[in-house]
Amino acid sequence: MTHEELQATLEEFETTNEELQATNEELETNNEELQATNEELETTNEELRARTAELQELTAILESERVRLSEMVELAPFYIMVLRGPSLVIEAFNPNYTHLLGERLVQGRLLDEVFDIFWEADAAITRMAHEAYQRDIARTTPRTLVRLPRAQGEPEECYFVYTIVPTHDGNGKVSGVVIYAIDVTEQRAREAEEERARLRLIFDSAAIAALALYDAATAELLMASPRYMHMEASMKGIEVDELIGRRWHDLSIFIPEERRTATWNAVRTGRDSIRVPEVRLKLPSDEQETIWDWSLTPIPDKDPQEPVRFLLVSAVEITEQARAREEVERLNQLKDEFLSLASHELRTPLTAILGNIELLQRKLQRQANTGRVPDQKQDSAQDAQTLNRIIHQIHRLTNLIDEMLDITRISGNVLELFKQEHVDIVALVRRVVEQYSSIATHPLKLEASEQAITGNWDEGRLEQVLNNLLTNALKYSGPETPVMVGIERKTNEVIVSVRDQGPGISSEDQSRIFDRFYRAQKTGSFIVEGLGLGLYIAHQIIVQHGGRMWLESKPGEGSTFYFSLPLL
Repeated sequence: MTHEELQATLEEFETTNEELQATNEELETNNEELQATNEELETTNEELRARTAELQELTAILESERVRLSEMVELAPFYIMVLRGPSLVIEAFNPNYTHLLGERLVQGRLLDEVFDIFWEADAAITRMAHEAYQRDIARTTPRTLVRLPRAQGEPEECYFVYTIVPTHDGNGKVSGVVIYAIDVTEQRAREAEEERARLRLIFDSAAIAALALYDAATAELLMASPRYMHMEASMKGIEVDELIGRRWHDLSIFIPEERRTATWNAVRTGRDSIRVPEVRLKLPSDEQETIWDWSLTPIPDKDPQEPVRFLLVSAVEITEQARAREEVERLNQLKDEFLSLASHELRTPLTAILGNIELLQRKLQRQANTGRVPDQKQDSAQDAQTLNRIIHQIHRLTNLIDEMLDITRISGNVLELFKQEHVDIVALVRRVVEQYSSIATHPLKLEASEQAITGNWDEGRLEQVLNNLLTNALKYSGPETPVMVGIERKTNEVIVSVRDQGPGISSEDQSRIFDRFYRAQKTGSFIVEGLGLGLYIAHQIIVQHGGRMWLESKPGEGSTFYFSLPLL
């Protein structure tokens, strides 16, 4: 081999060696990369193992939760039904529904096709389920009556509250609804019993009210207050313990028999109360008639839309209130009559005064116009007579005003007595009788058992009492018939009497003769005058002295008025 060939071979070796070195370096780099990749794979593998462990743990938890949820659903005290899709296909339900279905297959069927198995012919819950799906809202029903089938006999009436909740898929879109039904029959029974206990307590404690609860369907009496029971038993003539269970149409004493059925049906179907503000009753055990505010009220279950279950009779005695109202009405009528009489009584003396003054005025005008010198003696007599008439009417007017002032004082409890010691009632009566004897056309006679009887009295007010009694006696006595005045001492009091022979006073008028504003009715040819205040004021004056006033009278036989005064 030539030197050149050797030299070329050596160069080839050198080149090959360089290539091998480059390849070796490249392999070393790849090896490093493979080692890094291997490390990354090992790290990823560790992460995958960790994730797998987590998934396995979560799967176990989910399975546990599924089992627990399944047990909860199966053991839940309520009914659960799962519906899917817009058509509400029955997908599943818990075992509580099993005894309702029997051998009927409903899974996979539309709710609209089988709803009557669960809820009879009422499709309200079905409509609510569609609404919950379409509007994505939860709905809850009021307490609903459901008749559950029994193996034997009539269906059992139960009450449920339904809650309808929409379900969603992973994207949050509504995918179906779940219907939860809670059986509240026992709760309702407890509430009913508690309500009855409360009602029974109310009924037993109702002293002034007569209360009774009737079953709306059967009209039978369920419970009643003692007063209601006593009233019904008294009117019907039966024992109290025989009333429970009897029907409304046989018991109601507040409504006439011919109206009982119509009244009951009107309240039960119309669902509105009926009230009679004043029912008047007279029980065999009562001496007087009683007045009642009576009402019949429908009572539904908790939900106002449910049928009426009970009818409540409530009667509150308002005898006192009604009597008070009647008394107020009577007093208002008396007030109106008094105002009319007062206007007339005040106008009469004013008219007389005005007429006499006008006479004097015309007389003076005539004298001034004619220039005639008057006959002093004759004119003085006429003027004196006119002035006397004016003075008499002024006194009459003053007396009327004094009476009205006294009424005001009595009403305000400010009528004062100015009592003096050693007031001689005999002397006072004698003086008053003598004053009337000088002007009266009737003979007045005084009969006194003693010459003097003294006490601690208001002389002026007693004279006012005597004036009133004598004025009335003279006013109502027949022509020339005598009026007798008597004074008699008793153990602890002195009694003064004034007796006339007038027309007498009826028993009806006697019971109210001392009432304010009361005026006895016209008797025979006697016209009743005055404001009806005199005897009332006289009676109050005597009462404030610690005495009493009364009368004895018979129609056609005259009247005798008495008053007594206490002696020290």
